[in-house]
Amino acid sequence: MSVERIILAQPRPDLDEEQVRAIAAAGRTILSAIPGVEVVSFGEALAAAEPYAWCVRIRLRDETARNAFDAHSAHLDFVFQQWVPALVEYSVRDYGLSY
Repeated sequence: MSVERIILAQPRPDLDEEQVRAIAAAGRTILSAIPGVEVVSFGEALAAAEPYAWCVRIRLRDETARNAFDAHSAHLDFVFQQWVPALVEYSVRDYGLSY
C-alpha cells in the first residue's frame, strides 16, 4: 500500500518569492532522490485566508519506504537545515492509499 504524506505549512512572513522557489526546488530535488519516493509536489494556497499557505505532498512506495525516508540523512538534513527554519508552523499527516 502506497503512503501519502501531506504537509501543510505556514512560512515565515519575511521570506520572499525567490527564497520560496529555492526551498521548493531544493526539496523536490533532495527528497525525490531518496529511494522509495515516487512523487514530491509543492503548492501554494489559492485563498489568502487559508491557515497554511503551503502544501507538500510526498508519495512513498509503501510503509517500509516511509520508515526509511523518515530516517534518511538527506531528508533529515533538508528538514532541519532548510524546511523548519523557513516556517512558523506546520502539520504532517500520513495516509495509506487504497486507490
